[in-house]
Amino acid sequence: MKKKKLLSIFILLLLSATFGCKSKEKRTVEYLFDRYVEAYTKADEKAAKDIFPPYYVEAAGEFLTKKNLTSDLKKYKEQFGEDFNIEYEITGKTKLTDKELKKLNKNITKTFKINYEAKECYKVEGATVFKGEKMVESKTIKNINYCNYKGSWYLVVN
Repeated sequence: MKKKKLLSIFILLLLSATFGCKSKEKRTVEYLFDRYVEAYTKADEKAAKDIFPPYYVEAAGEFLTKKNLTSDLKKYKEQFGEDFNIEYEITGKTKLTDKELKKLNKNITKTFKINYEAKECYKVEGATVFKGEKMVESKTIKNINYCNYKGSWYLVVN
């Protein structure tokens, strides 16, 4: 009897760990970079506004409109080719130290005139590749952080 009860408890714990306790947060770094690719290869305004925290979307609103994204996409296609695409590779995330996090929070508070306080941020490491039939351009990901702001994860430019 005792073994059956222990086995039942173990199975319940296993099921709950597998299905019931999954984080509702699906905003991984990869998800946000996928949205970035959608925004800038399809001129998707909703995707563009999904990437960044609300304070940034408000401040950069005119740059994240369908009209502006379409204009940017046209320029990318002229430069790279009609088959323009963006690829990325995330090679790691490094948790910001308390000092780095404090500095980031202070800079954002000052720049955007809001009371910004991320509790957890990671510096994103990797590369992006802008490419098309005319040319290919690779860039190291710099100054991009993956931060939890008000309970959700966003890309934050530092």
